[in-house]
Amino acid sequence: MLSRWDAGDVDALVQRMDTETTLGAPAKQVADLASFLQNNGLTRVDGPNDLARLVGQAKARRHGWLTGLMHHYLFFRIPLIRPDRFLRSILPLAAPLYSRGFLIGIALAGVLGLYMVSQQWDAFVTTFVYTFNLQGMLWYGLALSAAKIIHELGHALTLRRYGGAVPTMGVAFLVMWPVLYTDTASAWMLRSRKERLAVVAGGIVAELMLAVLALLSWSFLSDGPARTAAFLLSTVTLVGTLAINSSPMMRFDGYYFVADLLGVANLQDRSFALARWRLRQALLGLEEPPPEILPPGLRRNILLYAYATWIYRLVLFLGIAIIVYHFFFKALGIVMFSVEIGWFVIRPFWREFSEWWQRRKHLRLNAQVITTLAGFAGLTLLLFVPWRGVVEAPGTLQAGERVHLYPPFPGRIDEIFIQEGDEVVVGQPILRLATPDLDHQAVQAKRTTDILRWQIERQGAHAAFLEQRQVLEEQLASASTDLASTLNDKARATVRVPLGGRVMDVEDGLQLGRWMSVNDHLAVVVADDGGKGEAFAPEADLGDIASGMRGHFVPDDPDLPQSRITIITIDTAAARSLSDPSLASVFGGPIAVVSEAGEKVLLPRETVYRIQFRPDDKPAYPQRTVRGRVLVNAEPRSIANKIWRSVAVAVMRESGF
Repeated sequence: MLSRWDAGDVDALVQRMDTETTLGAPAKQVADLASFLQNNGLTRVDGPNDLARLVGQAKARRHGWLTGLMHHYLFFRIPLIRPDRFLRSILPLAAPLYSRGFLIGIALAGVLGLYMVSQQWDAFVTTFVYTFNLQGMLWYGLALSAAKIIHELGHALTLRRYGGAVPTMGVAFLVMWPVLYTDTASAWMLRSRKERLAVVAGGIVAELMLAVLALLSWSFLSDGPARTAAFLLSTVTLVGTLAINSSPMMRFDGYYFVADLLGVANLQDRSFALARWRLRQALLGLEEPPPEILPPGLRRNILLYAYATWIYRLVLFLGIAIIVYHFFFKALGIVMFSVEIGWFVIRPFWREFSEWWQRRKHLRLNAQVITTLAGFAGLTLLLFVPWRGVVEAPGTLQAGERVHLYPPFPGRIDEIFIQEGDEVVVGQPILRLATPDLDHQAVQAKRTTDILRWQIERQGAHAAFLEQRQVLEEQLASASTDLASTLNDKARATVRVPLGGRVMDVEDGLQLGRWMSVNDHLAVVVADDGGKGEAFAPEADLGDIASGMRGHFVPDDPDLPQSRITIITIDTAAARSLSDPSLASVFGGPIAVVSEAGEKVLLPRETVYRIQFRPDDKPAYPQRTVRGRVLVNAEPRSIANKIWRSVAVAVMRESGF
């Protein structure tokens, strides 16, 4: 058709095809080709009609201001410099960096640096701890800026080395976060795939070189600013390169490297189109031709890439939605969160379902359609049928009042009366301490009182004592008080339990002759009083539970039995902090918290309310506090209803601006 394009119109071209070939191309096929060429700017503009057509195409490609805002607030560029002349001038100086000998030397330096750091790993890790403060964050920012400048120069110099042009370099904003960029679009004009891959990898390789040199320098530098700078450069470049730039899921260096390595330009759009075709084929049984014909192995790899990228983007955009919600003030945060979810999560699903609806005339009742309808029906039932009426809240159950016992004062263990698991009553002794200091003080106090009493008794025989009677009586009263206090302390040297219960958690190494301080733990006495517990329920579930309702406490430890419980009280105000650190996320618990005052105050990230409950029967684990979940039977509600209530509660809470 292209070789006979000078026929001038569709009918003439079809006639020539019929006369000169055996292909017999229909007029629609010729018209489709002409439309494709015109729409993609592959035909010569000739006359006002073609000009009007191009103007119409340009207008059709323009987005409305809202669509443009959605596309560009997430990512936009600000060009700052035109570096081409500067790159040409410094390229001869950078030529040795591209030699094979230099690359081999860098590789050896990297191996040596890793070995040297492994010999000082503790010092390397503690350097991170020392820089984790406000000043350290400032240095991290400077190190990151330096690493990214090196990264962009790696792209630019490599492209310039192979003859490509670098029109601009500047700053791009990714979710309002500034990152440097280099315009390397001319790299696609390079004929050699090896050269194109080198341009894409130039930034990553430059950063890795910087990281290797910094890592090796850290091993030989002494403590000080230079060593800290080397540490920051090595860690920032390694993390930034491996975690961000190397990912092929977003349009960073890793994506372009993988696309050129596979030989598939425009990898994401083509893989997404192929994945949608395969999805429609699998779910609807549509027998449509694939968007393009590819070798089986390449098609399988592209499909896997597309599905992995969809999952990655879903997680990423949900994360971005949460970030913008917390980053902006309340009103704008709610709006931006809704926009993110609606535009980048719900909209792609809606567009695909619209495509399915447009193809409804081509659908036939087959196994794929039946399976898909059954899946949708099951999902609908799961979301909208109120099949589950259980409120779940993380909590702890403490089987009884607990008392921790400590020595009243320093002393040596002279006798031990109890052992692990013993039943004790109020006032029962658990051990006796030998207190030489108190013994000496008691002897001295007794001697002083005896002398004073003798002096008072002899005052009748000696006139000098008569004048001192009042003074002696006051001294005797003071000495008697000291003696009584010392004897009372000696009585306390026998440690007794303040409540009845069971002795648990006896201190290891508790033996005769051991010296104890007042901070040394002795044992725990757990009262046999039935126990108590507390749990923390989210705000959206408060309307489903009330005092007096019954439920179950399910321990996290599967070897422990469940306990039937009754709710005693529900706090009317949200919990400001967690009393039990085992429930906090920073200690492996289920409630997300932020810590303040050196982790002494644990503040819940979400609004939760404290529930106090008691077990109906004596728990089977009286010796400890057990973490688990409180399950309360409530009015059945659907998952969709719970999601709606959670959203409504969040909007009402955050709308107080």
